[in-house]
Amino acid sequence: AGIDEADVIAAYQAGGHTCIQVFFFRSGQNLGNHPYFPSHDRQLPIEEVLGAFVGQFYENKPVPRQVLLSHPVPDQALLAEADPHHDRAVLVGYADCGTGGGLDRLLDARPNLRRLPGSHCYEFFAGADLFEALHDAEPGTLYLTDYLAKHFDALLWQGLGLDRHPELLPAYFGNYRRVVLLSQTERADVLEAAAAAAARLGLAFEHRHVGLQPFSAAVTVQLRKVA
Repeated sequence: AGIDEADVIAAYQAGGHTCIQVFFFRSGQNLGNHPYFPSHDRQLPIEEVLGAFVGQFYENKPVPRQVLLSHPVPDQALLAEADPHHDRAVLVGYADCGTGGGLDRLLDARPNLRRLPGSHCYEFFAGADLFEALHDAEPGTLYLTDYLAKHFDALLWQGLGLDRHPELLPAYFGNYRRVVLLSQTERADVLEAAAAAAARLGLAFEHRHVGLQPFSAAVTVQLRKVA
């Protein structure tokens, strides 16, 4: 069967360096690919590099129906460490985050484990109803949280290499139409930083204050401070 809507993510490693190619398939068409060269410890195995890349890659973009990976992501060992006897109430601090249902399949064998609800963290921050309405109104939306707005330069602008290669801006964001800030606080500096990020990207800007209420429904285990 052909691929209808998917990102195919393939990694290759040599000499302590990793190249990751992402191929974009939409409506059965190959829309092209883009190479990435993530920075990492030269001793890290390719599976760990790929796993970290996938989590970061879908932090600020919609997730397709399928995400196909060239290597298995080593989550089983992490789950075994967190829940060695299959009896702990553990919250996995990820939504689906681009796994295409893979995280849910991984957790099926451990009913005492829960993940954050939704396709990715923006649905978790906004709540399912608001996020669905925002996404339906404009799929080409870049979402920011308080943290991403405050650290836009380091995490997005510099992280994507736009400080060195501004000519890549249309390649990264040419299909986006707006920036939506999903704010947890009402700090003026966060709002100003998000508006400035939108202007820098040449996108329209909207602000939705969501607060912390979605956390109460999403965090399903008791939290405690560790000294």
